[in-house]
Amino acid sequence: MESPAAAWPDASLAPEAVEAVAQAVAERIEPVCIVLFGSYAAGAEQPHSDLDLLIVMETDRRPFDRTDPFRDVLDEAPAPVDAHVHTPAEVRHWRGTTNHLIHEAFEKGVVLYQAPGTGPLFPPTRPRPMEMAREFIEKADNDLTTARQVLKMDDGPTDTPAFHAQQAAEKGLKAILTAHQIDAPYTHDLEELLDLVPEDTVAHERLTLLREELGAISNG
Repeated sequence: MESPAAAWPDASLAPEAVEAVAQAVAERIEPVCIVLFGSYAAGAEQPHSDLDLLIVMETDRRPFDRTDPFRDVLDEAPAPVDAHVHTPAEVRHWRGTTNHLIHEAFEKGVVLYQAPGTGPLFPPTRPRPMEMAREFIEKADNDLTTARQVLKMDDGPTDTPAFHAQQAAEKGLKAILTAHQIDAPYTHDLEELLDLVPEDTVAHERLTLLREELGAISNG
């Protein structure tokens, strides 16, 4: 859940400001830990970058309602915050799975807060590549459904189905990479993702043909 885009600062936040956001959240909900990931963790933030936070806490709320107890803290942050709240059980389930947000956050992120006395945080567990790949496929199917429904509208927008078609292709490629336990970069560049598909696979052969067909269409 993102805070309003109007909160975008004119410059990226100092590390102290980022840590202050995490501390404010921690004081409100007493989580197990808070992990910064994404552009700020990689040192590649821009003035309009949001803060990507993985917040681990016990909760029985639905995923989309989990930020409600501290929504005001996020809204008052000096930059937009994209907060992902997961339970310890969910973290243990996905911690060893390539391309899952939880695993990527712990592998590439920075722990901003850890509850006292918690000890080592969530070591990697058994990878679940096929389960993660299926999730990507399900989300890709949802994007395709949305694109098709919008295309059926009289005088409907064209950018919306184009966006969802791109998202479907991206998630489909990430499903293939995940099934082969290949780390997918954080990118929307389909060419970059295509180049990572193993050459000795049926998927690579079919995608190469599709790439050639699409290239011929775009150049025609």
